[in-house]
Amino acid sequence: MTLTGETIMSRSGVETLLLPLVSDTGIPPDSATEAARETADERGPAAGSQTASIDIRSLTRAIMKGDEAAFGEFHERFSGRLYGLLLYLTSGREEIAREILQITMIKVARKFRVFDHETALWAWLSQIARNKLVDHIREQSRLPKPVSIELLNSSSAAPGGCRGGTVGMARMWIERTG
Repeated sequence: MTLTGETIMSRSGVETLLLPLVSDTGIPPDSATEAARETADERGPAAGSQTASIDIRSLTRAIMKGDEAAFGEFHERFSGRLYGLLLYLTSGREEIAREILQITMIKVARKFRVFDHETALWAWLSQIARNKLVDHIREQSRLPKPVSIELLNSSSAAPGGCRGGTVGMARMWIERTG
């Protein structure tokens, strides 16, 4: 069984990062239908999408003009939703989700543009968040993994003696740099 965000190796030796499919609302696909039904019930039949799109258009225009209050409203409106998406994508790792949310909001503030509809804005926001998460995972995979000297010593005591090869090279490197 594989987990969300887990890296797997294929038979051909290619590393693959597993990311879950998420709907535009940031809700996992199996619960998206229920959430859509609940949202429709809350809005009622008289609520139109035109009012919401005018609201998003005016909000994004105000942000583009530098209105701090508008950005505060935007942040209040979308940061929780983005955080929920990131929590889902990180399998509940709150620290990583908060870090990626911060990075995402900084990128959004720098690259903001006017949107006519909330769905387009959410698609843009969630794509930035997913890209920043992938960047973070790649960056973490490139960091050197610390190896304890005890582990190196125990591997050389293994049956058959693994003194040569990688373990021997690692031991020589530690002795030179340590």
